Amino acid sequence: MVEGHLWINGKQLPLKEDGVGTAEAEGDGMYEVARYIETLPNGVKHQIFKQGWDGQLDNTEEFIVPKDHFFMMGDNRDDSLDSRVAASEGGVGYVPIENLVGHAQVVVGSYDYLGGLSEKGLFERLRGSRFFKTLY
Repeated sequence: MVEGHLWINGKQLPLKEDGVGTAEAEGDGMYEVARYIETLPNGVKHQIFKQGWDGQLDNTEEFIVPKDHFFMMGDNRDDSLDSRVAASEGGVGYVPIENLVGHAQVVVGSYDYLGGLSEKGLFERLRGSRFFKTLY
């Protein structure tokens, strides 16, 4: 990531403004955020959300993905504990290929595990808006 833009194999991926979308705040709230369409090197387009261009995850080191691993990146680029964040720091890190066992079709439930139970109780951490949500 350089100034909030994704680079893959030395090339910056194109972004096109796409209005405003909603992102999930801590707990169960939502907030408006700028939405963009990002085009991957293979031509696949998908939505991403950006709050700014100089945040903690907007300028990263170059990542070399180990063989038989995947690099995961969330669509909310400024608020995702994806592969840009090491597993030792609470992120996903590189995901071994053997951890992928199928294609997700529905989100059964979602729980905000950050911060520990001292800040919020168990039920306050459930993300009701994500329960039983079908994926496309």
